[in-house]
Amino acid sequence: MDLLEVLKRLNDSGNGSSEGTDEATKATKALESVTEEVKKAVIAVYNKNSNEGETKDVAIWAANKVSKLCEHAANLTAARIIKEIEERKKSRATAASKGMLEALVAIMALSEDGKSSSNGKSLSDSSTKEIKYPWTKQEELGRGAFGIVYRAKGPDGFMFAAKEVQRQGQEAKSLREEISCLTKLSHPNIVKCYGYAEGGGKIFMYLELLTGSVHDMMKKKEKACTTLEARKFTIDIVNGLTYLHSKDMIHRDIKCGNVLLDDTGKAKLADMGLTKPHADQTVATYSDTAGTILWMSPEALTQNLVGKRADIWSLGCTVYEMLTRLPPFADLGAMAILMLHSRGDFSRYKNLIDKDKSIPVNIKQFLLEIFVPFGKRPYVEKIAKHKWLS
Repeated sequence: MDLLEVLKRLNDSGNGSSEGTDEATKATKALESVTEEVKKAVIAVYNKNSNEGETKDVAIWAANKVSKLCEHAANLTAARIIKEIEERKKSRATAASKGMLEALVAIMALSEDGKSSSNGKSLSDSSTKEIKYPWTKQEELGRGAFGIVYRAKGPDGFMFAAKEVQRQGQEAKSLREEISCLTKLSHPNIVKCYGYAEGGGKIFMYLELLTGSVHDMMKKKEKACTTLEARKFTIDIVNGLTYLHSKDMIHRDIKCGNVLLDDTGKAKLADMGLTKPHADQTVATYSDTAGTILWMSPEALTQNLVGKRADIWSLGCTVYEMLTRLPPFADLGAMAILMLHSRGDFSRYKNLIDKDKSIPVNIKQFLLEIFVPFGKRPYVEKIAKHKWLS
């Protein structure tokens, strides 16, 4: 469903009232405004940073690319809005017709501690631990693009993490994909999934409770990882990634924020909502742009080409992030990264790494083997044998 169709449905859903019309008008104006501002920003960045010999075609391409990303996000947001409006209307009609008793039952079904869920399932392939009811939701641990994660406690005192999303929309789709992925995986460097349940209009995913991410650790300490920590975490990530790729799956969103730590300091790949099956050994193409721009490979960002070696690029950005607290060229911003990748200029990465005196030579060599064109980039099996990690 494209944006125009969504806006038309939003308008029709108003049934003559102002609700649908207002939402449609606001959404249309907001998208137009964002698109124009993005284009202006890209042209401004180009004018400020352009070098001799470059043309405005690069800036125009980047502007169109970002506008397309904005429209994609707007489509998802608009679709979610219309579903929420329809659900609210249906809910009001249901409550009015069924009376106070059934309305009370419906309210009780919205319990967020999992008590109302009748479809709870244990995932024996991932863990033998079964989450029992009723469990209790405690403090919020974090929010991401695809849901909220809470600390939770089972009736037997077992602590775990509960990831919650609304049952409808892109978030629910992503969570179901994550559940589907984790049911097939079992590895010490990939976060465990204990099961899931659906109830009260929500989906709850039960995950291994960890102490936080590598990003959280650096933020708390207010400094980057030591080289020893970076090596240890990278070995763990590579082990998990080797297993993931052996199952013909790619992660697509590796970064310090998605590398969680247990109480022994072991690193585990998490947030598998963008993980996709990948049967081909070279490249797979997806129409949606996923991942975080500053960590995304050039081919994923500019051509929507996503393969196992795209994960390797993200791994390189993550190692650099461990050592500096930021991914490469974070100071330039997403627009400049788009233009940089569109030119296929890998020398900027080499210069960036060569000039950083804080990075040891063996780690520089590791990174320089990664920040190369897609066809020259090694697979994870070769990365695992690099002398820095062995």
